[in-house]
Amino acid sequence: MTRESLAPGLDRAARLLNLGPNLYDERLFGRLHSPPDELGFDRDLLRPFFWQFSHERDRHGEPMRFANVAAELVAANIEILTHATVTAIHLDESGRRVASLDLRSLDGASASVRPETVVLCAGGIENARLLLASTSVMSSGVGNGRGVVGRYLADHPRSTLLQFERRDINAVARHFNFYGLSDKGATRFYLHGLRLSPAVQRREELVNCAAYPVQIHSARDPWAALKRLMRGDRTRLASDLAVVARSPAFLAAGTFRRKVQKRGMMHRSDALRFDVMVEQKLDAESRVTLSDQRDEFGVPIPRVDWKIGPTEVESVKRLARSLASEFVRNGLPQPRLVDWIAEDDDGKAAFTDMAHPSCTTRMGSDPTTSVVDANSMVHGVDGLFVAGSSIFPTPGHANPTLMTLGLAMRLADHLKMRLERRPAATVTSRAVAEETVAVPGI
Repeated sequence: MTRESLAPGLDRAARLLNLGPNLYDERLFGRLHSPPDELGFDRDLLRPFFWQFSHERDRHGEPMRFANVAAELVAANIEILTHATVTAIHLDESGRRVASLDLRSLDGASASVRPETVVLCAGGIENARLLLASTSVMSSGVGNGRGVVGRYLADHPRSTLLQFERRDINAVARHFNFYGLSDKGATRFYLHGLRLSPAVQRREELVNCAAYPVQIHSARDPWAALKRLMRGDRTRLASDLAVVARSPAFLAAGTFRRKVQKRGMMHRSDALRFDVMVEQKLDAESRVTLSDQRDEFGVPIPRVDWKIGPTEVESVKRLARSLASEFVRNGLPQPRLVDWIAEDDDGKAAFTDMAHPSCTTRMGSDPTTSVVDANSMVHGVDGLFVAGSSIFPTPGHANPTLMTLGLAMRLADHLKMRLERRPAATVTSRAVAEETVAVPGI
């Protein structure tokens, strides 16, 4: 599918998430109220990249709570069952359709649902787990006739690239901060960072990766102190009052920067570093399988074998070194590369995950390398669909929420058309009868 075909769903998702325009590269510069300075970075090495973050509509600066999003989406004809964990998917004798779902609660109650349509919405690990654990008809698990379910597990490996001395923080932070644009009566802020260019990726066979600034604010930061005072936090009352009282010019300048220039406020910080999120090259041996241990419902718990390959490591090193050289070439302070990159010692590479597991039920046209088709339906199992980042064909390097929600909306449109074309089904159940059941997780 093309970017153009996905754009309407992504725009709808952005509106729901209270985001601004879906622009994250150079095209954003023309929309920003006061864009970052043009520093003359070598475009053959580096390109600008931006992130925006979802916030509550009625509470400025508060992260979006997805329970509130869900409340907007729930239609009047939807019934939500709580304390009803789905523990197994049973297929009919042909293995071509879902016959029923087993439900259990912690107090020992059980039920069976016979749905017309099932959508697994349990996340990058649990979607695969439930399919693998459902073996009543297919011994290898539902949708796993080719052994693909759970494979290609990817996340966004994160690492620190470089750090600046405290005296240099403001000189760098003024170029890499939040920048705002006016959109439908509101100001939307985007965080400015840098990514590897497509040219260097193709030439050196590297993957997508982007670096973003991380500031560690000082205990004497006036904005942090003022925020604590405004929310009634009295744990540091005396010191916070003193910090605010000593900083009227600093606070006034920050207010001007935020309200007039539409830029992120400058903070007093102890450290400024650049971290990276990197795309993973697909690896069939990076995977989710089932362990011998079982949960309280008797379902095998997942065993996660997440692998980070040499391409990711080389991509991160290339980005770090490009940043360091281009900062100095453009008159910015000299950063200090982290030890393992400076020493070129891959054995000391330090990565953590971003809690963005993806690709374990990946989308594709070939059942030997994918689990769901272009409509998110499990190959060979009519009416069984999967939603979430587990269907991503590749993980990319960016946060997955926007794409996850955009694909979910696309699936919802498909299901509406599918159900409108079908005659009403006769459904029976000991517990509940529904045309569509969304499985929110084990």
